[in-house]
Amino acid sequence: RGRPNPGGDYHTAFFNDDFDFSPDGRQFVVGLPGGGVSLHRLPEGTELARNPAGGEFHRVRFSPDGRWIAASIAANAESRAVWVFAAPSLKLERKFTPGSEPNAIAWSADGDTLAVALADNTVELHAVSSGRLLNRFHAPVRSPSELWFVAQSRLLALRGGPSTLFFVSPVHGREELVL
Repeated sequence: RGRPNPGGDYHTAFFNDDFDFSPDGRQFVVGLPGGGVSLHRLPEGTELARNPAGGEFHRVRFSPDGRWIAASIAANAESRAVWVFAAPSLKLERKFTPGSEPNAIAWSADGDTLAVALADNTVELHAVSSGRLLNRFHAPVRSPSELWFVAQSRLLALRGGPSTLFFVSPVHGREELVL
């Protein structure tokens, strides 16, 4: 029998800042307190894979197709990184070093583009399959902390400290809508 899920009927080891569920809801990934990630099966919580690579990830996100897991570190300028692991093996596939500390990460609908909102008020778009930086632009919000691809990935929604929601073209980096 595997370990129970976080929040289960008995206490489990602490996990770090974030977790996410696979698109089909059958798995979840957690950042580990000593660094790395682990992947678990639901509902029993059995650990399927573990990778100790990286530091303490503050964001983890499954791609929409469930093939990839992105994890970001923003402890300080020297350790900033975004890691991409293959699911379910947790084999490291890519590592990006963004221009500043990553605050948020989001996947495009096709699961090939990873958007990274940075502490220096910029957004980077990375092609996971090739490893290329596709675009980098100034975010219309200070220190964006939330980020989503919307409208079939034609727009990025960003939010920072204020409650204003900005919709930006990921291709051109310009505001399209503000709510």
